[in-house]
This record gives sequence, structure tokens and C-alpha cells, in this order.
Amino acid sequence: MNNYNNFKSSDFIGDPAFRAWVYGQNQENNIDWEYIASQNPSVSKEMEIARLFLENVRGQIPSVSDKYIEDFSERIFEKHRKISSSVHFTTRRWYQAPSRIYYLAAAIIVAFGVSWFYLIDSQKRSSNTPAISWAAPQQTITHKINSSQTPELVVLKDGSKVTLQPGSSISYLEAFDANERNVQLEGEAFFDVVRNTERPFLVHFNKLTVRVLGTSFNIRSYGSEDGIKVTVKTGKVSVFTNQDKLSKQKPSDLSPAAIMLTANQEVFYKKAKGYFERSVAARTQIIDKTISEQDFIFNETPLSTIFSQLDKAYGIPIIYDEQQIHGCSLTASLADEPLLEKLNLICKTINGSYEVIDGQIVMDIKSCRNSVQ
Repeated sequence: MNNYNNFKSSDFIGDPAFRAWVYGQNQENNIDWEYIASQNPSVSKEMEIARLFLENVRGQIPSVSDKYIEDFSERIFEKHRKISSSVHFTTRRWYQAPSRIYYLAAAIIVAFGVSWFYLIDSQKRSSNTPAISWAAPQQTITHKINSSQTPELVVLKDGSKVTLQPGSSISYLEAFDANERNVQLEGEAFFDVVRNTERPFLVHFNKLTVRVLGTSFNIRSYGSEDGIKVTVKTGKVSVFTNQDKLSKQKPSDLSPAAIMLTANQEVFYKKAKGYFERSVAARTQIIDKTISEQDFIFNETPLSTIFSQLDKAYGIPIIYDEQQIHGCSLTASLADEPLLEKLNLICKTINGSYEVIDGQIVMDIKSCRNSVQ
């Protein structure tokens, strides 16, 4: 029998008996997993992260050997183990609800796990993906090419606006069909899409497709560059590969193959390796109209209040250990600075740092002190 007291999250993921227990399947050995968790708080933490991981990828794991899953999960956790090391976990019993920080840390790891399993699965598919055919042969397609040296505005039939960068082009039907609004992009463009819940708006470019109902976002997709970038200004955007488009009649926003982006987030798709990296946009803007830049002038304000204010203003989750910032306050003016620069100023003052992980911000605060700027 394995010595589960020394197991890490990746070990539990790779253990067939543990996976069988999580998925409610019969185990060859009748192991009392709840008893094991109750005897060791650190093991309980590792088991909970592994359980969240397995439940999140249920039905998405390719049919591979147990050894493959074990090795693969170890690579995931080795790459992102620093997430859990920067977050303090409160000791709890196995069957109790995890703390907010505990759940968020596990959720980050789960998100990476889904992305990596999708990468492995997609790499097994045929690389000979046929071109997307969203127009019937008898339909007339309009082509717009910006041959000037300045951005060019194109207004589509539904009122949506496309700001086409120099050297870029778009193709679209003069009148969109009844079910979808399709546009083909070569190069870079900013889209301001009129909302229509009955007719999704799809942009096809290189190996990817963006699907929205009504939002604004920028796509940079040049054939000569190594990657593709999608940056969201407002609303919600779903990004998926053309291969996934072919395998499903209509990919939903909840598809595990789709990368979901919200305002102030962006994703970079590496063409050579075929996977997504979600991050925070370099140029962020306040999306909560009840908050203005003047609300970021603080006078002995608790750090927890400041982080909550930033989270609400920009729509980007900020994860921190409440024990690390307990009793810490800040006096500073952070007005007229983008989100990441605000965080840089905070970190300089409180002897902290942060990391952008999967479109979220994870704070690591060693100590804090009050400061006036």
C-alpha cells in the first residue's frame, strides 16, 4: 500500500485508486480516503487540490495510461507549484469547506490543468485542418483592405465597427445570415460589436476563432509573427481553435476547449506549440462606472479595502493572504495609473510583489509598513 502521507497533489492525481474514489468508481483496494485526510492536515490540502483538479477535467482527459497521467500532472504542478507556495492555507478538516484563499489557489491550478489537458488532446488531432467555410458558394463576400498608413474604420451592416490597422484586411458577407455574423481577419483590427444574443459575432483568423454576442476587443494576428493576441476592452470573449469549431456545430462559452476572457484580460496563442496563455492587458481601464480615478486616493486605508476596490474597478481577481496584510494600511495617491502600475506602487511601499497567473493577480507580501507618498 502506498504511503499517502508523503503524497503531493500530482501524486494523488496519478493514483488510480484516488481517481476512482473521486469519480465514484469501484476501487480494487477499499481505502478510506476521508480517514487519511483527517490524520494529516497537509495531506488533506493536497487531496483537496487534486480532487478539484480531477472534477474540473472530468470527461476531458484523453485515453492514456496511468503512468502518462502521473507524469503529466507532475509537470503541471512543477510548473505552477509557486502558486501554492505564495498562498497561506488554513488547516481545516477534509469535509469542511475550504477557505477563500485555499479555493482560489486550487482554482488557478485547476485552470492550468484544463488548458494543459486540452493541449495534449488537441495535439493528438490531425494537423491538416481544412479552411473554415462560413459562406455558401452563391453568397457575395465583401473584402476590405487597408492599404493606407493609418487605421481605417469599417462599419458593417449590423452597425458593428471595425478599426482596421494598416496592411490588414477583413472579409464578410454584405448581409449577415440569420444565425451568425462571420468575419475573416488578416492582420490586426479593433472590433466594437453591436450586441445581438440571437446572432453571435464570430471572427476567424489564422488558427483561431473569436465568438462574442456584443463587446469590444482587439485581435493581432500577423502571419509573420510567432503568436496571436486577443485583448478584451469590454464584455466577454470566447476564443477557440478552428479545429474545435469543426468538431462542434456551435462551440459554447462553457466548452473546456474555449478560453474565456473578460474586460482587461488578454490571451496569447503560441502557434508553434499550439496553446493559450491568459494574462492581464497592459493597458487597463476602469469598467465599473461607479468608480473614478479619484477613488484611488487613500489615507491610512486598509490594504484589504484597496485590493477589493481594484478588483471591483478593473474586474481582475486579486488573490492575497488575509493574514499577510492584517493590520496593514496605505496612504498614497494611485490616481491616473493603469492597474499594474498601481500594483507596482503598492508593492514598493509594502515590500511585496505580485504575479499575473492565468488572467488573475496573485499577491505575495512579505511584510508591510505604512507610508505616505
